[in-house]
Amino acid sequence: MLDKRRDSSKKFAKTLDYRPVPVYDKGVLFRSIHPLWRDRGDRVFLTLNYKSRKPLCDQLCDGVIRLAACGGLEPGEQLPSVRSLAQELGINPNTVQKAYRILESQGVLETVPGKGSFLASENNAQEQLRARTKKTLGVALQEALDRGLTVEEVADFCAEYLQKKKEEDAL
Repeated sequence: MLDKRRDSSKKFAKTLDYRPVPVYDKGVLFRSIHPLWRDRGDRVFLTLNYKSRKPLCDQLCDGVIRLAACGGLEPGEQLPSVRSLAQELGINPNTVQKAYRILESQGVLETVPGKGSFLASENNAQEQLRARTKKTLGVALQEALDRGLTVEEVADFCAEYLQKKKEEDAL
């Protein structure tokens, strides 16, 4: 009897195991299995990793900011309702509501009572993404200095890396 339970749990685990399929949209690669549909038929994808240690609420916030920053969502565009997005993603509506509230406090979303949530007209998402990137880069540079690299070595490495990227982009 115990073996049958283990077998059924393995089958269930296999059905939950998903492999994201790459989907091309406007030349940008979004990897996910949960699309947000727009009225005009374009598909925008939002990635949630259910096995990650990062809370789903934070993943949802990061995904919306990333989509807004790269042009996947346009300023003033309406986001799905809390209930429909929660149902589509298979998560609790309170999680989506919390993410929308956080994004609204950060200035990324504007909520109109009775109408829904809209991406803010200003490009706050791009600014936030740049600020996070600068902060992460600063932490990495400080860590390099703390581990014994000199300022000149760090500057040389950064210059070499940027030169390689410049050459790759030119090809």
